[in-house]
Amino acid sequence: MSFPDLLFQPRLLLALLAFILVSSLFALAELRLEPHYRQNPATAWIAGRIFVPLAEVLALLVFLLIAYPVPYGLAAEPGILELLSADGRITDLINLLFLLSLLLPLLPGLGRLPGVVLLAQALAATALLFHWLAAGLQVEASLAPGWLPLGLILLWAWAGQRLARRLSPMQGEGLTPGRILHWHLTGAVQLPAILIYGQSLGRQLG
Repeated sequence: MSFPDLLFQPRLLLALLAFILVSSLFALAELRLEPHYRQNPATAWIAGRIFVPLAEVLALLVFLLIAYPVPYGLAAEPGILELLSADGRITDLINLLFLLSLLLPLLPGLGRLPGVVLLAQALAATALLFHWLAAGLQVEASLAPGWLPLGLILLWAWAGQRLARRLSPMQGEGLTPGRILHWHLTGAVQLPAILIYGQSLGRQLG
């Protein structure tokens, strides 16, 4: 399956719409609740460090589970429910995404680059799902994307971050509709990088 074909796969477009819908619902809930919990520093800290990252993880998880196995350039492989049926896999996937959402923003500079954090989460989840897929098919496969795909991923991570900021600049630190729009654009523009990585992995399955 060629890269342009991947971009316009109905399943992938459905996954992107689902991501926008789920993250919008969480964002609207946060907009409604923020004036209440902002008055309590402890509650505001818990919301910002626990509940908001967890909501973002769930939105990303919805995208990945609906899009599977399209990011790997595959039309039909073991279904996602079969892939996650082994004990603890769904928990491992959520824990991985949540842990990254907590740790990556702590790295110098990454706190101001939400697109890079989101992309790192998506790539890590893509790698974990592929590891389980290859193991189920009894295929020895590497999770390294190769130099050309890696270069394209890094280039798009930089370009996508700049594009999202140009289309919807973030203003201020508070939660605003503009920042919500920026989050959606950030997720959308990172899609090609996810597909580049996923397709580089899927080629190993023949």
